[in-house]
Amino acid sequence: MSRRKTPKSHLPPLPFRVFAITFFIAATSLFLVVLFFAFASATITVYPKLVPRAIERTLTITTDPSPIDPQLITATPLTTQIAVSENVSNLPRIPHEGRAEGSVTIVNAQTREQTIVAGSRLQNEAGVIFRTQAPSTIPAGKSQPDVHVVADQAGSTGDLNEGRLFFTALAYLKDRLYAEIEAPFRGGGEEEIVPAELAALRERLIAQAKRSATEELSRTLSPRQKLLAETLAVTIDDETLDSVSQESSQYRLSATVTGYAVDLGELTRTAILLAGTDLPDKDSILTYQPETIAVKILTQNETGATIHVTVTVATGPRLTAEDFPGKALAAKNKAGLATLFQSRSDVERFTVVTSPRWLPLTPFVKNRIRVVVKNPPSL
Repeated sequence: MSRRKTPKSHLPPLPFRVFAITFFIAATSLFLVVLFFAFASATITVYPKLVPRAIERTLTITTDPSPIDPQLITATPLTTQIAVSENVSNLPRIPHEGRAEGSVTIVNAQTREQTIVAGSRLQNEAGVIFRTQAPSTIPAGKSQPDVHVVADQAGSTGDLNEGRLFFTALAYLKDRLYAEIEAPFRGGGEEEIVPAELAALRERLIAQAKRSATEELSRTLSPRQKLLAETLAVTIDDETLDSVSQESSQYRLSATVTGYAVDLGELTRTAILLAGTDLPDKDSILTYQPETIAVKILTQNETGATIHVTVTVATGPRLTAEDFPGKALAAKNKAGLATLFQSRSDVERFTVVTSPRWLPLTPFVKNRIRVVVKNPPSL
């Protein structure tokens, strides 16, 4: 009986097949990785290094629209009306003995008119004397209201609430010629706020008026303007103490607040030029922060002021994206980028954002790297 022959296999040996499969997987993975990095992207933001410098100059601000002196800064005059108040119920008081005053209605029940001269004396049954302040003539059988009278003596005895007064020189006519108190007399035994407390109160209200004016006027300015709060001047138009009751006494003050606003760019440029610092060219940066400007008023008048200005400026090179070639930035991690930028004296800091964000390296292809330079606005 003859044996059947086993057909020979055409497959390569097993070791060769394992190697081929491994090579195919590795090559495919490498291709995918290269392809992935070819289409990945990164954005690198660079911030130039600026060197700060403080400049101090004495300048004059003026409302003259066409100053000739290089030290003159044209200012915008500003004005606003402010009303402020404060409850004064808790402020310490001291007795104040003034002369009571008020209004009376003079009744003439006679059959003839009666002339009353200014300074005529009236009194009550207790003998408290008041004097008329103006002459008047009361027809027969008529009365004259709103006659102003003032007590002869200071003190609370003149603070009458009601009653009848008669003319001292015409006491025999007190049933036919007399005065009726229209409203309570006041001013004789009132208390007044301690003068030192009143002075401190006025200072607080003036400071409050300046703060309110600063807020109100600042809202009218452009971003490049600065209100020189130090120039604010307060002119008090009216101040009153409203004593509705001891618990609700209000001290009210209304005032006109005036001041000046200046253009920050003009102020800074003038200070820089007077300090002998060159303004920047197209390849340089010279900038400032508005909050660094400090102003001290030296003198002030109706048309302007002399001020001492301190401003911190910062200078440095104006960088562009071309200063950072993509070839030098490609395929680098953050540590590598940090080393690269630290070697440059014109870079303050940088940030890098990759897409996708989990990438540890910047793309291999330089065209997939975008550089953004954050140059601050220059004067």
